[in-house]
Amino acid sequence: LGATAAQMAAEHLALLSAYFDQPFPYPKLDLVAVPDFLHGGMENPGLITFRDSLLLAEPARITSRTRQGMAGVIAHELAHQWFGDFVTMQWWDDLWLNEGFASWMGDRIVDRWQPAWETRVQDIGSLLWARRADSMSTTHAIRTPVTSTADAVASFDTMTYAKGAAVIGMIEAWIGEVPFREGLRRYMREHAWGNTTAADLLRALSTASGSDVSRVANSFLDQAGLPLLSMELVCAPGQHPVVTVSQRAFRIDGDAPDTTWSVPVCVRFDARPAPRTHCEVMSTPTTSFTLEPNACPRWILPNPGGAGHYWSRLPPAQLRALLDAPGVMDAPAKLELLATQDALRARGDIPIADVLDVYARFANDPSPHVAARVADSVWGVERSLVTDASRPRFTAWVSRTFAARARQL
Repeated sequence: LGATAAQMAAEHLALLSAYFDQPFPYPKLDLVAVPDFLHGGMENPGLITFRDSLLLAEPARITSRTRQGMAGVIAHELAHQWFGDFVTMQWWDDLWLNEGFASWMGDRIVDRWQPAWETRVQDIGSLLWARRADSMSTTHAIRTPVTSTADAVASFDTMTYAKGAAVIGMIEAWIGEVPFREGLRRYMREHAWGNTTAADLLRALSTASGSDVSRVANSFLDQAGLPLLSMELVCAPGQHPVVTVSQRAFRIDGDAPDTTWSVPVCVRFDARPAPRTHCEVMSTPTTSFTLEPNACPRWILPNPGGAGHYWSRLPPAQLRALLDAPGVMDAPAKLELLATQDALRARGDIPIADVLDVYARFANDPSPHVAARVADSVWGVERSLVTDASRPRFTAWVSRTFAARARQL
């Protein structure tokens, strides 16, 4: 029953060794199935314990969902052998160094191992879940003081795992995959068999990239919540196009604090002969940046790929121009847009009719991930806004909008 998991682990180990440029650091590796193990998995060096249902399965009867769940947990715990065991956090306030990184790395390894699963597209859902949780008044900073065992146990939550992974992914998207990987390798070499703090990792990433990674990372590690970036494209005859951006803290369920982040802002835009992406760090409440070349883009796409841990908003006319541009948005961009509409709708910032129009745009999208996201969004509207009086009209709209895709499926 352990053959499938053992094969997964062997192949994941090879990918992790290549990524870190560092062989597996221990003389042996056992994967041990423990009945009803509470934590799912535990990264003991060379002897990783797993809940039995995550390790044992009949190869002839294993489902796709079970395989993906096994692979994700195995890759997560194996990533810890390097990031957490070989190099270990100095204290529990940097737990995100272990869990946020292993969450991010596990998804990356599974995606490289089985590209057809589209793990990185599915991972957008986890990142958006972290954003939603970070938009509530109950959120807290990733890095908080730990002075007791209870504090340490309480740190194992969404902010540590999912937001920690989101911040790591945002940094990689900003500085680039190669500088990010080289910074991690430098960090491993310099701190092998030692204890570290977040400052050690951020210093290595800054050196490898030539960017001030610490300023951006600490902004999101030490402050609770996340910003809403309102963007607008401004074009004037004979001048370069300008994107103006303003940021404010975003809260779904109450007043937002007066907070400013250092945000790596990225915008993809229409250009010839191919679309381009512009990124820069924003550390003030408002900023503007110019786009090259001189022609006014027909559309701009904020936060391409959904890597930035922030919500973004376009004026209605520019959102329509983006939606009208064929082939511009891939599945991650669509998931990002739909989740943003959900958040703005929940906050009451946009009319529900406009939100439903956006949902309808993706009613026949070929991506199963986008289809599932639209279904969840429409269900959220029904659950929170539809009254007995409005239900017949809402039901008729759902039938008109989604019947064709439902029959196709």
